[in-house]
Amino acid sequence: MVKTVIGIVIIICLIITVVFVTLSRSNYNNSYALEANNTFEQNHSDLNKYRSMVNKKNIEIKKAKLTDVKATITFIRPLTLEELKTYESIYKIEFRQVNARVVSGEERWTISSLTSMGLDVTNDIVEQQAVGVEEGIFKGYTDVYALVDYDQLDNLMKDELIYLVDTSGASYSNDCIISIESDASTDYYPHPLTWQVEDIENMKSANNRGNE
Repeated sequence: MVKTVIGIVIIICLIITVVFVTLSRSNYNNSYALEANNTFEQNHSDLNKYRSMVNKKNIEIKKAKLTDVKATITFIRPLTLEELKTYESIYKIEFRQVNARVVSGEERWTISSLTSMGLDVTNDIVEQQAVGVEEGIFKGYTDVYALVDYDQLDNLMKDELIYLVDTSGASYSNDCIISIESDASTDYYPHPLTWQVEDIENMKSANNRGNE
């Protein structure tokens, strides 16, 4: 009887986890989108301005010694499961959601999953979803939603595989004033910059081919 109950609980937990797995195609809506008609240099410059703005807010968060800040961490390239687990271990990051990239021809798919069951189980679920994409190739994990503390920001911002630690969705990260008191109900995880990082790289590659 006890084994049966335990089995039912495990199944229910897995079902709940699967419910929070999403699969989306290449169309996207982002608060920071690259202009298709801009040059590579202009888009690259705009993206760097955004990174600079966010990094200034990160400095203010460090000064205020804030903890459990909602952050979206975008990587410069997709990471393997083992690399992701290394980040979790070294930086003691509390992951809340992972986003993975699957490519099928010219289309880019994003698989998103909560991490409440741990990274190994999450990875199994994500890979199962990736199989459902026709001719899809699983590239790895492109960004994560996480809770970070002020004393983790320095190392995260210096990491060579991290494009940006975006804390702009925190209510205490307003343009000029940082308050120690935050309203957690209004905090949110900023949209990752994965699409923009990929687009910049594609523009760069196209430019290089054009100059050959």
